[in-house]
Amino acid sequence: GLPWGSKGTPPEKEEPKGEETPQEQELSNEQTKTSDLRDKGVAGAGGETASQGESRYCGAVDNLDYDKFNKENAEDIKKLIQNFFLFFLYMI
Repeated sequence: GLPWGSKGTPPEKEEPKGEETPQEQELSNEQTKTSDLRDKGVAGAGGETASQGESRYCGAVDNLDYDKFNKENAEDIKKLIQNFFLFFLYMI
């Protein structure tokens, strides 16, 4: 099966929760500021400045649409999972 279960389809997308709480808005604002600083090479996750690779990685993670990715890559994901299990069975 696929990572989302035996039905073979991803779960329905959750409905938006509505407006963000003040705490969620503050966290979102801080994430946006940090992302902007990473893009400029000013802030890094583990050091003083971000490398170009770190900046791109963080930008991709921050903006990834998981549902769209899973839908567009369903066949490749299925093949990877099948190959993993075949490899695992071969190793036994």
